[in-house]
Amino acid sequence: MPRTLLFEPSRLLGLKFVDLYLIHHPRLIEHDVEGSWRDFEKIKEDGLARSIGVSNFKLMQLQVIIKVAKIKPAVNQIFFHPYNYHEHKSLLEYSAKHGIVTEAYGSLAPITKFPGGPVDVPVNAAAKRLGCTPGQVIFAWIRAKGVIIVTTSSKKTRLKEYLAVDDLPPLTDEEIQAIDEAGAKGLPLRAKLGRRVVTIFMTLALYGVYLAARKAFDTVGLHT
Repeated sequence: MPRTLLFEPSRLLGLKFVDLYLIHHPRLIEHDVEGSWRDFEKIKEDGLARSIGVSNFKLMQLQVIIKVAKIKPAVNQIFFHPYNYHEHKSLLEYSAKHGIVTEAYGSLAPITKFPGGPVDVPVNAAAKRLGCTPGQVIFAWIRAKGVIIVTTSSKKTRLKEYLAVDDLPPLTDEEIQAIDEAGAKGLPLRAKLGRRVVTIFMTLALYGVYLAARKAFDTVGLHT
């Protein structure tokens, strides 16, 4: 299956190989981790992909791959930003130990999804010192963690922000630590409440389904 999924898009694009082929999520191979990774290794061995890797793998899931791998994943692409750094710290250390590059997507979440939180203060302070945008400060922080930035934005302003990071002076150790500590305080209250509302809504929705199903069964029971 991995070969088939790779071959058709490559054929349509006129490619003989791709630079990087990833398992998008561990749940896609949970039925057969070793067999699935063997398929990916064969794809690399056959020259259909220069590198193979994984995405959204947590520490324990990556450890399972490493135990069975003849060819280690080149990359683990994860959702990574200051608010989940402490959650991923052990994963970053393990990946670095095994020569696996960590790529980050969604790194601007503190600005785009969770504004108004503790991270805003040190990020804005660093932006003021450097004369840059808060987004560029977060990109610089990502790089300071030894992580590669993946941007999927099509907005011209975001792409300019990203490309201009190379021209910025590095963050100071104090600035990096301040962002670390602010991120460890957690998401802004509004984001936490939003998640709880979603959880409550889903619980109520499921309970409504349960009541409707029970009523239907009771009705069927009355007519039999």
